[in-house]
Amino acid sequence: MRTDEIANKLEHFFVAEKGYSAVPTQIIQDNGKRKFTYTAIRGEINTQSYRNHIKTEVGLTPSPLIDHDKCYWGAIDIDTYNMEGAKKKEIIEGAKELHLAPAFSKSQGIHLYCVSKDKILAKAMRNYLAYCRATLKLDPKTEIFPKQDEVSITEENGFKKFGYGNGITIPYRSFEIHADKDQPWGIEIYKEDKIRLLQPLEFFRLLDQIELPGDFFKRYYDISIEDNSELYESSNPNYAEGSIQDPEMQKLSGKEIIQKIRDEKMSLDDDESFFDDMVTLYIAKGVSAFKTDEKILAPLISLPEKQTGVKAPYYRQKLNKARLTQNIDDPIVARRKFINNVVYIKQNNKYFDLTTNQEYSKDAINFEYSRIYANEKGGPVFHLQNSPKRRSVENWVYDPTQYKKDEPLIKINKLSYLNSYKPNDLVAVKGDTQPWHRILDHVFSGPSKYKDHFINFHAFNLQNPGIKQRHGLVIVSTEFQFGKGSLFRGLQLCYGIDNSLAIDIKQALDKSKGYLCNSMLVLIDEMQSSGKWEETQNVLNDMKRIITEKEVSSRSLYVDYKIIKTCTNYMFFSNKKDALKLPPNEVRYWVYLTSRPRLPQQYYTEYHKWLDKGGAQHILYELLNHKIPEDYDPQGVAPSTPFLTEMSERGEHPITQVIRQMYEEYEFPLREDVHIIGSTELFEYLQSKKMTSRARINDVANALEIIGGKCLGQCRVNLPGQKRAKPTLYLIRNVAELGHNQPQQLVDKFYHPIEIKPDHENF
Repeated sequence: MRTDEIANKLEHFFVAEKGYSAVPTQIIQDNGKRKFTYTAIRGEINTQSYRNHIKTEVGLTPSPLIDHDKCYWGAIDIDTYNMEGAKKKEIIEGAKELHLAPAFSKSQGIHLYCVSKDKILAKAMRNYLAYCRATLKLDPKTEIFPKQDEVSITEENGFKKFGYGNGITIPYRSFEIHADKDQPWGIEIYKEDKIRLLQPLEFFRLLDQIELPGDFFKRYYDISIEDNSELYESSNPNYAEGSIQDPEMQKLSGKEIIQKIRDEKMSLDDDESFFDDMVTLYIAKGVSAFKTDEKILAPLISLPEKQTGVKAPYYRQKLNKARLTQNIDDPIVARRKFINNVVYIKQNNKYFDLTTNQEYSKDAINFEYSRIYANEKGGPVFHLQNSPKRRSVENWVYDPTQYKKDEPLIKINKLSYLNSYKPNDLVAVKGDTQPWHRILDHVFSGPSKYKDHFINFHAFNLQNPGIKQRHGLVIVSTEFQFGKGSLFRGLQLCYGIDNSLAIDIKQALDKSKGYLCNSMLVLIDEMQSSGKWEETQNVLNDMKRIITEKEVSSRSLYVDYKIIKTCTNYMFFSNKKDALKLPPNEVRYWVYLTSRPRLPQQYYTEYHKWLDKGGAQHILYELLNHKIPEDYDPQGVAPSTPFLTEMSERGEHPITQVIRQMYEEYEFPLREDVHIIGSTELFEYLQSKKMTSRARINDVANALEIIGGKCLGQCRVNLPGQKRAKPTLYLIRNVAELGHNQPQQLVDKFYHPIEIKPDHENF
């Protein structure tokens, strides 16, 4: 399946409005799970989000919740990474009977997906998955998505806004670049005892087979998610009564556990009392309820030491372990981090979260941090507003030139601003960069100056972060999956995920998002100005301003009415030679075209393996230490290439293409002996032949100049049937030889009005 087909299928089955980007780190946790950082996606998830999931390292982690309390799909997340093979097979086989589609998770756990043909209540999906969880004899703590029955609803300017729900990463992350790895693919049992990875098409067929009608879930509307205690109990048939596995013990509240320890005089030395189990259970409940260390420890420390046989450090050690296991800080610590990391943006009436480097509404902040104030009056924003350590700024800017490691707030004209720039944490290491140059040499075949310019462009960016170059790079290959994406991935690792972005043209000119002002490098992929020629010119003009200007207005970026500083540099990828309608004298775009075929897959596979094993560090070292030529001018015009002429001609106004053809082939009225012609009479001729296609006289005039003509201005002539007139005339032949003469002299000698005759006489 092609990338777009896979993305479309994922979008079909895993319908989502909101979600998160999952960015992999190099950290492998004790449980074997790779650590990812998650960033909320601003606005709604779109088709490009699913494409990026397939084409990049960054995974899409959507929330199943839509329309406040509905969904089309759900999942069970089994985070047991050292699970025995027999247990895995048991789960996979059992999932089939329950209409669940299994897939490996990012770290080789198992996700079980359930899909509905119709939109259903999230509560019903959760209840059905709870039933499945119990039937499969999974730990009752195994996570279910959607995690909530509903999300919060707020109203802003008369429009409803829905909060975020928890998300789960969908299958086939980075499939295009890691198709040879054990990534999160769909799985099945074959030959009775082996687990087989499913290609995307096979997995989508499975989803089609197990998809359930909406009516099926109606029986689960009114069932409580906890009403399966007998099934939970049966999932642990070997538990010891009174132990932590005992469902009856798990039902006890924190107070009841403490009282039980007191009443039964439990101690660590008495194995039959399950003292250690009860302490573990009590602490786990306290941590998950977001109680502070003080509130959790106080009842434990009050227990008689003579009875329990333990001292305070024993409880502290177990508490620290529980917080590490559940990844939940002491709310006191979490609140301090929250106050320090969330900054109020006055001009936007929004909040900027330094942990994600994103801007959020009040409701989003209250939702995201609600748990750390779960036992306090007032929500997170209330406590932020009343904190003496709160921080506020006029707005945020993206400015690498003013970056300070420990202080994100900067001063501009005596006002405070938040600098959202974060440097890449990739460490530059000297090493072999041959795999990268192999890709470069394939993309930029021919004279070395093209490859050199590409390297100089990116070396300058990385050596001078925050300095805007006044031209963008346009790279066009007629072959699909030629290697441009591989090239960009290497660069993105050098710039950093926070400082580079791949979007399409619609996103680039989105009227609600500032994609173009918060990155060092933006790749506009699948670049093509489609539609009417006039509309594409408007797109092109917008892009020109954005590329060259250091400050862009709201009218360029379509954001709220303000001037935004931008230091973003741009690349454009396309498979169309007419992707941009560029004039032949364009100075803002450096254009490179190639028709070379795709390399064998092995080259790309080896390249990406090399990148993951430290190759990106070597590329970064080379670019940071690359000697930029003295004649390289980042503020000057783009170096001219012959490819610009080709793209320009392919992207010309339709009337220009008509006139160029007539001129080059000596067609009437632009025959070889015609030296001077009027723009109006040529327009009227083309109009009479129905060749204008909505063109205007000005379009004809522009075309005459584009083909090399020289405007002589309004000159006196005698027109048939008219008195002396002054039409606008153009010298179109022998311009270099004759152009120095006085216009009127040339007109008197060479000009003859078009005499329109029947077509057979004109030609």
